[in-house]
Amino acid sequence: MHYDFQHTPVGLRSKYLERALKVHSEIYPIGHEVELNEEFLIKKSREFGHEQRSAISQVIQEQIGDNAHAKQLENITKLLDSDSLTITTGQQLHPFLGPLFVWSKIMTAVDLSVRYESMFGRPFIPIFWMATEDHDFEEIENVPFLGKTYTWKTNQTGAVGQFDTEGIQKLKDQIKVDFPNDQTLHDFLDRYASYYQKGVSLSK
Repeated sequence: MHYDFQHTPVGLRSKYLERALKVHSEIYPIGHEVELNEEFLIKKSREFGHEQRSAISQVIQEQIGDNAHAKQLENITKLLDSDSLTITTGQQLHPFLGPLFVWSKIMTAVDLSVRYESMFGRPFIPIFWMATEDHDFEEIENVPFLGKTYTWKTNQTGAVGQFDTEGIQKLKDQIKVDFPNDQTLHDFLDRYASYYQKGVSLSK
């Protein structure tokens, strides 16, 4: 499920993605797969000893808790294999990011893990990391939407995952004012914003 970022509609591309797409893929391989070889894989798998693998396996098990799927448990066990490698991706929390981008990242990691395990005959484990501990609020306070930018104003500090999401409702109201005749958009915003309310953290 490799995604070609060249096909992303121009209005949905950030300035950073636009800049990256203008650079040759061999220099900056965003949106392009990195070529793997056995020598590279052996080197990477040896960077983690048994103690580190045990710690990672235990932490992931604790984070997933009792809701772990059988395949997740199998992958957590695979992490202990000295030949195993991970395909890791993550996402910084951002208001109104939308689930499609996150799911495409997750599924790309899963797809690559399955493909590489078949190609190289060693365990590949897909890992998705949700960046709830990030302290850089300035990176996520602006929400670009249909040619305009909306700013989430809050005095909260610390890890953005712990921020109360109540203030995000004001962004929804601003968007509705700017697009007064789009009832479909209003309905969508009302449904989407119902998740952002007092007492609910951004990570939740």
